[in-house]
Amino acid sequence: MLESLANIRLDLEKTAVHFEELSQALAGHLVFSSHRALNIPTDDIPSKIKSIDSVAEVLRAAAARMGSPGP
Repeated sequence: MLESLANIRLDLEKTAVHFEELSQALAGHLVFSSHRALNIPTDDIPSKIKSIDSVAEVLRAAAARMGSPGP
């Protein structure tokens, strides 16, 4: 059975929210790690956060192109 465009749009929006939450958690981890003198490599975390944010933006843009959600 095929999913309706409204359901696909909602799935894209929900996934974007999950990616935003992941990005925020990763940013929090970066702050926590920087305040603690842990020997955990964090150099690549900012680029990963940007990548996650980019994916969330793409998902939201794709959902927006599908039009308004149904009832």
